[in-house]
Amino acid sequence: VHAHNIHYHLSYHCLKIAKENGAKVFLTAHDTMLFHYGKSATAERADPWSQLKKYKRRYNPFRNLMIRYYLKYVDKIFAVSQALEDALNKNGLDNVEVVRNGIDVKKWQATDQAVLEFKNKFNLNKKKVILFGGRLSEPKGGEKIIRITKRVVAAIPEAVLLVLGRPNDYSKKMIKLAKEIGIGKNVVLTGWISGGELIAGYHASDVVVTPSLYLDPFPTVNLEAMACGKPVIGTCFGGTKEIVKDKVTGFLINPFNIEEVEKRIKELLDDRLKAERFGKAGYDVVAAEFTLEGQVRKVLQYYQEEI
Repeated sequence: VHAHNIHYHLSYHCLKIAKENGAKVFLTAHDTMLFHYGKSATAERADPWSQLKKYKRRYNPFRNLMIRYYLKYVDKIFAVSQALEDALNKNGLDNVEVVRNGIDVKKWQATDQAVLEFKNKFNLNKKKVILFGGRLSEPKGGEKIIRITKRVVAAIPEAVLLVLGRPNDYSKKMIKLAKEIGIGKNVVLTGWISGGELIAGYHASDVVVTPSLYLDPFPTVNLEAMACGKPVIGTCFGGTKEIVKDKVTGFLINPFNIEEVEKRIKELLDDRLKAERFGKAGYDVVAAEFTLEGQVRKVLQYYQEEI
């Protein structure tokens, strides 16, 4: 039995049931929920007092103890990044190995026609496109990227922020903020897209930014962008630094340093050759180290060792 995101769909008790019925049990941790109430842990070690202040009556002081009890029935825990494994270890969870997310790079290629159609649909022709995608939220840096875009547009009027993500209450806040600060026309929210249209969206961009404000374990947006040959400006928090090579495939930035992020975005928008060089290097890194096949082989190896 191999469980993912068990806190969303079932309960940790099912791990015990699986073990008692003779199964080998594996669990992949995609976030910090094994030791923290919310995904957005900003520190590697959870502080009960800060969680009590934030979650108030929802806080259960026995929560982590109960989770740890059921994790005794797990033969191996996989973490999707070294950053997440380190955080798990510092919170008393061991028996953890790193198996990062992988991607089928061949599926992330787009034809020139598909990219042209995407640009026409969202009025991106002759624009310099900054892509921000994934789960639209404050911890992912939604407000930060809007404010940074305003600064970029002041220097590069043809710059546009392309927001790829499912519309939600937070996306409405992002659009409202963009209008309030005078860049409503420079922000394009695509709504939910997938498949070929999503891939074309990446290829239509000039630079991809992942400015997460928290320990973001291993953003798949980085993988997708690099598989599409795009340079990434990524957060210094979490697992992004395990895939984005600073000044090789993009830039690592502190998302709280707005001036730094602005500088790096403008640098890549103004220097197409550097952006293309970073994008090519990123593609090579993903194709060599983060293929779906490679990550599956690692998991199968652990299966064989346990069985």
